[in-house]
Amino acid sequence: KTIKCHFCKKEIDKDDAYMWEHVVEKSGKKYKRYCCSQEEKEQVERDKELYKLCQYETDNILGRPITNNVRNRELTELHEAGYSWEQIYRCIKANAQHISDMIRQNHIENDYQQIRYMCQVIKNVIYDFVKEDERKNSWTQYTQTNTEEIIEEDEDEAILNKLKNKKKD
Repeated sequence: KTIKCHFCKKEIDKDDAYMWEHVVEKSGKKYKRYCCSQEEKEQVERDKELYKLCQYETDNILGRPITNNVRNRELTELHEAGYSWEQIYRCIKANAQHISDMIRQNHIENDYQQIRYMCQVIKNVIYDFVKEDERKNSWTQYTQTNTEEIIEEDEDEAILNKLKNKKKD
């Protein structure tokens, strides 16, 4: 029997699908849900968590909860443009103080204008932020890899030296 994945709506064999029980908060009813894999479910849950963190950070920038949906549309547009929720969140967090200062310096009072300004700044800096972040991460991975190789070589040399010393005795 085939079923549809809860997230991607792809047809999958029921035996191959990952199943979990979903409990409706209000009624307490339990439903079986299926998706392609456990990793897909965890990724979707992580994305939801990061989206909420993005909302929380943007609320903090303006110093109050945002009730206008413009912010949510703008965040979704960035995600649909190819940026991951992690990248969006990290960009917002890194630029939060700058955005907040600029809103105050420019005396932007209107709620809608503050949200649009904040989202426009994020859109303007995210490309460069992601490139710089990737460069830093690739450098970190490169140095960690080289360090691990050096440690392994040192351990190999130590073992060879011990063997040589045993042969001399």
